[in-house]
Amino acid sequence: MAPPTVSLTERLATAAALRERWDFAGARAELADTLAELGTDPQPFPASLPDVFAGEPGPPAPTDTLAVLTARRMLAEVCHELGDRDDAYAIAAPLATECAWRLGEEHPATVKALATLAVITHARGELTAAERLYRRVLDGPASEDGPAGRAIRLSRAHLALLYADRGETARARTLLAGAYAAFRRAYGSADPDGLRLALRLADLYRRGGDRESARRVLSVAHAAGQSSTDPVRPLASAVERALAEVEPALPSPPASAPPGAVPPPTARHRLVRAARRSLAGRTGRCFHCVPRVTSDSTTLLSETPQCTDRDASAAVSIRGSPVVSLWRHVLLDPSGDGASSA
Repeated sequence: MAPPTVSLTERLATAAALRERWDFAGARAELADTLAELGTDPQPFPASLPDVFAGEPGPPAPTDTLAVLTARRMLAEVCHELGDRDDAYAIAAPLATECAWRLGEEHPATVKALATLAVITHARGELTAAERLYRRVLDGPASEDGPAGRAIRLSRAHLALLYADRGETARARTLLAGAYAAFRRAYGSADPDGLRLALRLADLYRRGGDRESARRVLSVAHAAGQSSTDPVRPLASAVERALAEVEPALPSPPASAPPGAVPPPTARHRLVRAARRSLAGRTGRCFHCVPRVTSDSTTLLSETPQCTDRDASAAVSIRGSPVVSLWRHVLLDPSGDGASSA
């Protein structure tokens, strides 16, 4: 009995899962094998996008066109992630033209293909061409609230990064801050693309001398990355390292005190000393022999026999004494760091 045939949709889902686990090589192999089995190598469509977008009629769409185009776009993106920019561009350039030809400029698949081509062109250093592609995505008829919303939001952020690559740091920082905030509202702070944008935005802040803003952005991203159950650990680690670079330096530890040095009294210490002096005056006893109240608040026990008072070591019953009622909230110190240290 022949094994069941795996559908193209299932193959794409497998490739997407491999990408989420950062197995880009595995995703590329899966997508390449899928396209080879379908016999759908990239066709020699022209790369002259203006002619295609002028509204020229295209050939009828064959079966599974959308899924095949999606597989080719994903393959271009995976090649880009692996650093194979020439291979990525060779796939993405004709793909954008074919999507517009077959599906129309406003179709989400076309918008996504254009956004992918823009990113790859940007990575190749062709900033003018990349800016035109980003503008096509942002100025097109597709809406951020539609299926191509992620591609549109990322294109706005990537356009800001393009300005940074041109040296327009202030402009890039302002635009990227707005794009990052919008992306977080739509997809959350733990989204992998959102973590990438947080790293880039923090870098722009840091280069501009605003370490506090960089630390704020990275703190939010770090908390989101640590709490997320998604496989974003490599990005979370990068955020953690970047956050460590902008954290303020810890204060230097105090120098060791010389032998016999007495630490300065705290406000509580001074209050306790005053209470003991008052209690000594009322009971007619030496200040150093005034003990502290025990936990049952009824008996005073001498702790520091620093004089020759013959009653200093004796336990004195003071049930009902108004002095204890007056000072018990000061002298009663269950933690042991109040009167005992006075």
